[in-house]
Amino acid sequence: MRRVEKYPCWGWDRSFGLPQLHEPIDYRVRTKLELYFKAKTPLGVVVRTTKVYWSYLIEKKHPQMEGKEKVVIETLSKPKEIRRSIIDNNVYLYYKQFDRLYCVVAKHQGSEGFLVTAYPTDKVKEGEIIWTE
Repeated sequence: MRRVEKYPCWGWDRSFGLPQLHEPIDYRVRTKLELYFKAKTPLGVVVRTTKVYWSYLIEKKHPQMEGKEKVVIETLSKPKEIRRSIIDNNVYLYYKQFDRLYCVVAKHQGSEGFLVTAYPTDKVKEGEIIWTE
């Protein structure tokens, strides 16, 4: 017989990695989801990412960003230009020139946000200019 807790808590479904009600919290999994870095943008939004998501980004999406955490943080905190996505009004593209031009994409949710992706680019994408240096 399965024991049902009086007060449900959020845990993690090990097969899909999705939060499920009434499962115990596995703290080994929780530590993998802890904050890796965050940066405050000129718009006053604190953008964050986890170690797990950063690993996914550099292993699967943009391996050229490995070791570029400081570039991402600097681009978010001191961008040359910020544009709003033409597809999603809550997504912002941050641009800054280093050894080459970098774009950091973040989704804003009020005064907080999260990293969507980051990559080197040759040109600035279309979108409404929100802020410039």
